[in-house]
Amino acid sequence: MSPAPDAGDATRFYRQLSRYAAGFALAGAIGIALIDTILYGRVAIHAMDFRDRLLAGDVSAAEAIGLNPELFINRPPGPPDDAAIAYVRPMVEKASLALCVNEAWALLACVAVAGVLLVPFARDVAKYNAKG
Repeated sequence: MSPAPDAGDATRFYRQLSRYAAGFALAGAIGIALIDTILYGRVAIHAMDFRDRLLAGDVSAAEAIGLNPELFINRPPGPPDDAAIAYVRPMVEKASLALCVNEAWALLACVAVAGVLLVPFARDVAKYNAKG
């Protein structure tokens, strides 16, 4: 059986495919680096923000981490002791990571919206090459 007459040059196809694959690999690596930076680089920032808000007496921060507001309001005066810190720390870490995951999903949503907005500007390469 002979190949179809319009099959084209296989090496040209391979070269084009390898160029696209390299571009996709680079884009994927950049995307993974951005998500990794958001997930693991910003957790400490959110945790410090929660810590500052909790030490300032912000009840909404206590509710955000899942702490019972009555426990927060009726706490003893002064700086927290080691037991209170050990009780609240996992809650702060979990809430901080949840905020970072939400930011990562928001980034992915923005990239998807940008891709959808760029679709009308895409052109048919074969039609463009035939003209010129």
